[in-house]
Amino acid sequence: MSDWQHAAENLVRHANGIYYLRAKVRGKVIRVSLKVRDLRIAKIKRDERLAKERAAAGKRLGAPVRTLRDAVAVVRRELVERPHVAEKTRSYGKSVARILETTLPLAAHGATWSQAEAAKWWQRMTRKYSPSVANRLLSAIRRLAAVLIEGGVRADDPTRGFRPMPGRKAHRRMPGKDDMDAIVHHIRTRGKRLCLESSRMVACLAFSGMRHGELRALDWSDVGPEWITVGADGDTKSRRFRQVPVSAPLRAVLGEMRLEGETGRLFAMGSPRRALGSAVKALTLPPMRVHDLRHFFATWCIERGVDIPTVAKWLGHADGGALAMKTYGHIRDDHSLEAVKLLG
Repeated sequence: MSDWQHAAENLVRHANGIYYLRAKVRGKVIRVSLKVRDLRIAKIKRDERLAKERAAAGKRLGAPVRTLRDAVAVVRRELVERPHVAEKTRSYGKSVARILETTLPLAAHGATWSQAEAAKWWQRMTRKYSPSVANRLLSAIRRLAAVLIEGGVRADDPTRGFRPMPGRKAHRRMPGKDDMDAIVHHIRTRGKRLCLESSRMVACLAFSGMRHGELRALDWSDVGPEWITVGADGDTKSRRFRQVPVSAPLRAVLGEMRLEGETGRLFAMGSPRRALGSAVKALTLPPMRVHDLRHFFATWCIERGVDIPTVAKWLGHADGGALAMKTYGHIRDDHSLEAVKLLG
């Protein structure tokens, strides 16, 4: 027979007669000795300890949590008011919080929000939103459930068992080096205002792999003869600086741009989005986003024989190449199949 016996809610009694509190606090199960053998006193001590734990959780959460509205408010603060978060990430957090506020029964008490209701909500989200948006909502709703548990409103997680939506990743066909040269040339020779600067920005993005925001923040003091230091002022997505090699096409563009004694930012314009879109349309190439220029760089490097971990390092990935392998592995496979033909 077990040495433990359930005596009352949240209370267990050991064979030696000592009562213990067993409860879920801040998402974790705790077992604490109450050091008494009297059930009446154990219940009093249990209530005191649970009240203390809930008060601590409430203090950490910033306010008592009772309803779903209270929990959503905590999630919104965590998504939007975190320090050192890129403005784009903060804006995305606001949109996620707004969806929670407009789709959940905010007036419902956290303890009465059932798993069936949560499951119905998740089904609606998977039908209405793309996998990327729905999975962000899933992370948010899981955090909301954790807030309810931390606040002592409920002991179980109504989102348990919810599975993320599988992504619908389609490999975008990237233009070749000759196509990219044609795109840059087309933009440059259109004869419109900012065409020259737009062509230079497209070329710098395509042959460096930098994100658009990183290039916008780049200063001439960051540009060396062999390497460009990206994110020296914390302007990268990961808040870490990295070095990008100055390839021959990139060196040609930078050499054309840089005047003797040049200082300050490389670019004053915003985005070459319209110029890029017009160029690929005129050249009957597949549609391209500005961010696709980063994908072009990775594809170009891999097709030229650069190993994926090195490409990942140049792109600023901190996973040693896992994401790059997942995203661009098919390119290496296709390139390998072409190389096999040389053996015949």
